[in-house]
Amino acid sequence: MCPPAPPISEPTFEARGWVRSDDRTETVFEGLGVVVESRTLVYEDADLRAAVTEAGGPDRIWRFLFVSRLEITPSPVFGIHAAIRPHVLRESKRAFAEQLHGRDIERIETGDTDRTEVAGDRHARVTPYRGTMVVESSNGRPHEVAIIARLVLWYDDGFYIAGCASPSGELNGWTTVETDGEALVSLIQSVLDAE
Repeated sequence: MCPPAPPISEPTFEARGWVRSDDRTETVFEGLGVVVESRTLVYEDADLRAAVTEAGGPDRIWRFLFVSRLEITPSPVFGIHAAIRPHVLRESKRAFAEQLHGRDIERIETGDTDRTEVAGDRHARVTPYRGTMVVESSNGRPHEVAIIARLVLWYDDGFYIAGCASPSGELNGWTTVETDGEALVSLIQSVLDAE
């Protein structure tokens, strides 16, 4: 059975220049009588992509965001989520680093996970990431782009995971992206507030 999609207001998100690029369901764990499936929606910043290509830069996804809902079968007993949260966080961090690497982001560094509040009263774990992406500039020389990312995990009648990555600073003269870690968490927050 396909898990329901994370509750996101598509019109609100698309009004900010983001478009959905993927909607996938996968089994992330199966064993010991338990099955864990995830439903993931992936978005890209279409406005930033267009700005770079119009300035003569490469056509690629520069900034992306995903939100996943995990469904555990059979449903865990009440209160057990606190016991399994460390495992979910550890696996989410590993998978996100692999996802960043798969998007040509290198020299990935993972910071310390902190506890914060998102969307009102939800307590979440936020993990910062940094890396670099090497792209070819218009003169054929490689140009290094700084990338920042955030991974957020929270529980609300089930586990949710969201991640966002973005260039930070000047993009080889094509455009400048003024963003930081707080802006990425705020973007995830705004998606949750739109439920």
